[in-house]
Amino acid sequence: MKILVLGGCGIQGRAALYDLSRNAGVVHITCADIQPDIIHTFTFLEMAKIQPVGLDANDPNALASIMDEKFDIVLDFLPSQSTRTVAEAAIKNSVHLVNTNYAYDILDLDHAAKEKGISIIPECGLDPGIDLILYKYSLKYFGPAPSCAWDAPMKSGESSIRCILPILISMRRYWKSVQRYSMRRLNAIYLLLKKIKKENIY
Repeated sequence: MKILVLGGCGIQGRAALYDLSRNAGVVHITCADIQPDIIHTFTFLEMAKIQPVGLDANDPNALASIMDEKFDIVLDFLPSQSTRTVAEAAIKNSVHLVNTNYAYDILDLDHAAKEKGISIIPECGLDPGIDLILYKYSLKYFGPAPSCAWDAPMKSGESSIRCILPILISMRRYWKSVQRYSMRRLNAIYLLLKKIKKENIY
């Protein structure tokens, strides 16, 4: 598999490079970043498969040009302002895309992507991404979430405290019942959120 990693020298990008460089199914990785040379300071990377290249993501022509190299998939770790430009370039070049940003700006590109026979999978980073998986997973152990909790991840924090607090209360009770060592940390988070809610800081 041949993979293009956009913004590969960032925090999430370098984590992806770490895993991809150790994956036997990946034969080549192009790491495109505005500061490609700093990749050589990441001593934890296996560089044999990685080719760093410079890229200005604000240039649509540069994006389209680099994607023209026939990659199997593009991983986009660029800031959110580049989300649509990257998606449009992926559609133009008929290459699958995974990004780490919210999908608001590219929802209307669904039909164009389907016509090209490609998949665009948004919101697959740390936040949004892993946090959504944890929300879903926690319901298995901590009971049903309030209805607004389903909307909170999609509303940029709107009503988040009101929605998440009941889940944290359930988590607190669960961890207390099994006397896990992480109780102290969870309790600190719970008390902090309770204080924020009480003082209407959020």
